[in-house]
Amino acid sequence: MGTIQAEDGLMPIPLEGFEDYEDIPGAAEILSFHPEHVRKLIRRGDLKAVKWHNKWVIHRQELRRYQRAWIEARGRSSLRGEE
Repeated sequence: MGTIQAEDGLMPIPLEGFEDYEDIPGAAEILSFHPEHVRKLIRRGDLKAVKWHNKWVIHRQELRRYQRAWIEARGRSSLRGEE
């Protein structure tokens, strides 16, 4: 991601130094979640994010960590259902 869309939708904001980060729509696409669900995960502290130019951005490594934890938790719960 080279830019993120400004809140007003008018001008993209360059992401110098933030090439390894995704904004909420990008994170939602990677995680296959609705953007509002990503915001909820950030509010609950389940997904670590930083505010940059009034936008939340999430490091891709954090997205991978969350994906692994989510898959592992779902795998365990489906195994429990089979017992």
